[in-house]
Amino acid sequence: FLIDVMEGVLGFKSTDIQVDIGSFLSNGPLYRMIQAQRGQAKTTVTAIYAVWRLIHDPTTRVLIVSAGEKQASEIATLVIQIINFMPELECMRPDKAAGDRSSIEAFDVHYSLKGPEKSPSIASMGITANIQGKRADLLIADDIESKKNSLTAVQREKLLELTRDFTSINSKGDIVYLGTPQSIDSIYNTLPARGFSIRIWPGRYPTEAEMANYGTYLAPLILKRIEDDSTIRTGGGLEGTRGQAVDPIILNEAQLVAKELDQGPAYFQ
Repeated sequence: FLIDVMEGVLGFKSTDIQVDIGSFLSNGPLYRMIQAQRGQAKTTVTAIYAVWRLIHDPTTRVLIVSAGEKQASEIATLVIQIINFMPELECMRPDKAAGDRSSIEAFDVHYSLKGPEKSPSIASMGITANIQGKRADLLIADDIESKKNSLTAVQREKLLELTRDFTSINSKGDIVYLGTPQSIDSIYNTLPARGFSIRIWPGRYPTEAEMANYGTYLAPLILKRIEDDSTIRTGGGLEGTRGQAVDPIILNEAQLVAKELDQGPAYFQ
């Protein structure tokens, strides 16, 4: 389904890394986090996963939370567009005449499939909005940590408290975090102790010295490739001392070098 939507609706060829992320989404544990380089399309892959969940169970309630309401709405828009643009999913489209909601903030799949339920099939909101009264079966926390809301220890503690409501909003279903740590004190670092499984797809294959940074969270696909061919851990970067590009279709060597030149080695890493 991921490949069909990526190629048939969005017009992009799915890369093996995106397929691997999709596999983790559909087969991973109940509480999980995906960390991948910016531009890897982890948000798009997760939006497609949300539609796939609704196909298999139209009573599913999907709640999308992000650092800002606008960003959360953009993800919800993609989910809705997939439903609206795929002819196969016509039966899922809302019937406004029957009271189905069809806005970005609250969208219902067809009432005959969804059944009676006060919560919308798809809802989106910012992390600082009043989320306590919401209910969900699939909660997607997409980049809830930003530079703006995690600059100080007080801000990070406030953000951490807000995320503790997620298991009350979604007591039995899936909670999926998507994001990139903004600092060494990132709230994402608290997730393993809270029962979350983290999986990382970096932009470059880690060098031997960098492996410790990833702990046990590096995606098995990345580890297998390193085991099969250790030469991919060198030959990349400005001086050829970094690992090679993990997904050259998304970001090739020249693009990664340009990013590192602009951002500086520490921020890029």
